[in-house]
Amino acid sequence: MDKYKLPDLKFTAKKIKGANFKHLFGATNERWFELLHTFKSFGYKTKSSSSKYSECHKFYEIIDFKETVDPEIIKLCSWKFGFYVLTKQKKYNLFVDEKKLYEDICFAFKFILGRVKIEIEPINPAVFKLVLKIFKIPTREELRQLEIQKEKLRKEEEIKQLKLLEEKKKLQKEKEEEEKKKLQKEKIRQERLRQKN
Repeated sequence: MDKYKLPDLKFTAKKIKGANFKHLFGATNERWFELLHTFKSFGYKTKSSSSKYSECHKFYEIIDFKETVDPEIIKLCSWKFGFYVLTKQKKYNLFVDEKKLYEDICFAFKFILGRVKIEIEPINPAVFKLVLKIFKIPTREELRQLEIQKEKLRKEEEIKQLKLLEEKKKLQKEKEEEEKKKLQKEKIRQERLRQKN
């Protein structure tokens, strides 16, 4: 199971106080919990910004988990979803108020205790080949052919630009010739008018 990692969970939960503190300022404390697969640890702080954990346990110290709490415990908290965690040092009766979060927490603890099995579906060979083709690193020959193709396209573009330039020059020359003819005609016309007068 070690090669599979679930996302880290960070959440607010209400923790049932120990027997000695239940009747002082209510039966629960709201605490910030972290279930970190990255560090294989489970613990809580008084608030999310606290730098130190009040309690912290390694995954191997977690020995039991239940998706429910005892009926008498349920009465002590207004939040809907209760669960029970037992470590080598301590037991926790905890509540969260969101169903999706509760389901994620339950799955995570069952995963840690080896109670769920993650099945990896075999990849279709055709899909695998397609993925390999998409992400294939080009060979030296393929890179060489790519450079040849790029150079060919560059030359074609260069020829195209030269042709456009030649065409432009040709049009400019024709325009100049046309202007010259017009000037010549005007000059002849002016000369004839002068001779008449």
